[in-house]
Amino acid sequence: HMGQVVLIPLKTSALRRYAFEYLEQHDIKLEFDVLGSWQNIRFSGEKRRHLFLVVKEALHNIVKHAQASEVNIEINLHQPIELTVSDNGIGFNPNQEHRGNGLKNMNHRMKQLNGTMMIHRDSCTRICFKLPL
Repeated sequence: HMGQVVLIPLKTSALRRYAFEYLEQHDIKLEFDVLGSWQNIRFSGEKRRHLFLVVKEALHNIVKHAQASEVNIEINLHQPIELTVSDNGIGFNPNQEHRGNGLKNMNHRMKQLNGTMMIHRDSCTRICFKLPL
């Protein structure tokens, strides 16, 4: 059927594998936590792709700029879904141009998903994505 959106369980294993392999190449330790069960969470392929690309972009930023040795990805599968990527790097100024495009892309993707993106900086840098189901 054209136009019918196939909803698939949101499995986090592909994301975990990608993050682990990518960060390992750069000697960055990954901690990956999933809270709750994705059993009854259904996502369209497009949503999954956006989410995957958002995380990819966040990790790319960390590798390129943060000088971090550890990254933590936490996915909280309650409503709304929260995905947090944090690192123990040097932090950054979001207004710096070279960081700007990645952040714009992530923001844009989250808007496509009716979600939000927040950046917190304290002892570490945390990017928090929230997705309504």
